[in-house]
Amino acid sequence: MTDDNDDLWRTFASLDEAGDISGALDFALHSELKDDSRGQRYIGWVYSTRSDFVTAGSWYLKAVRQGNEDAVADCKECARLMWRDGFHDEALALAEALPLSSLETFQRFLMSRYFDLGNGEKLLEWAIRLAGFGKEEDVVYLARLLISQNNPMAAVPYLEAAADRGSPAAHQLLGELYRQGVGVVQDELKANEHYRESAKHGYILSQTRLLHSKRAARGVSHLPVFAVRLLALLAKTAVLNSTNPRDPRLSDLPVGMPPKRQ
Repeated sequence: MTDDNDDLWRTFASLDEAGDISGALDFALHSELKDDSRGQRYIGWVYSTRSDFVTAGSWYLKAVRQGNEDAVADCKECARLMWRDGFHDEALALAEALPLSSLETFQRFLMSRYFDLGNGEKLLEWAIRLAGFGKEEDVVYLARLLISQNNPMAAVPYLEAAADRGSPAAHQLLGELYRQGVGVVQDELKANEHYRESAKHGYILSQTRLLHSKRAARGVSHLPVFAVRLLALLAKTAVLNSTNPRDPRLSDLPVGMPPKRQ
């Protein structure tokens, strides 16, 4: 750092330490400190204390673009507060700005906000990008979203990839698609193969489908056993639902619109 820069920071520090926040802000805005990520974060902080989160976010973004990692969290908080205060377009613009939009946390923010707005096209766009990180829950969520938007064929490759990585939720959804012949050629044998993989992990719907399939194959003589096992499954479902309604083993009971992502 040059001597001139040392002098700038000493002057700035003296103003800040004296509690002259307005003076320090004015100094930073009219000096080379505005081009330094530390100065940019300070400017952003002052505007945030004044509840001007739009201006604050613009300065934090400048700092991010200079490689200041601490400013990423600042941007996230600004986007949240902008949204809270009704500055929706500005919050979305900040989250969609590079390099923020390449980060998982901002993609989740954008998905949730476009869900709030009921914008299915943008929700799908960011769901696809988020699924690119390869996390099971995100890939399966994208598949559910595609199915809910009447595009099950597009969901199949995502589900197959997740199933290959051992996702029980993906196996169960594939079982449903093959059972109904939606997005794929109807194939009960393939459906049951996927159900079996999911059932190993305690997924209720898969266990129920297999139970009904076995009853159909074995006929009337199997009805007593079927009834006992079905009652056991119903009891298990009730217990899971009472302790944790969001338990993944309860998923697809019944198939519906994908839940809101936070």
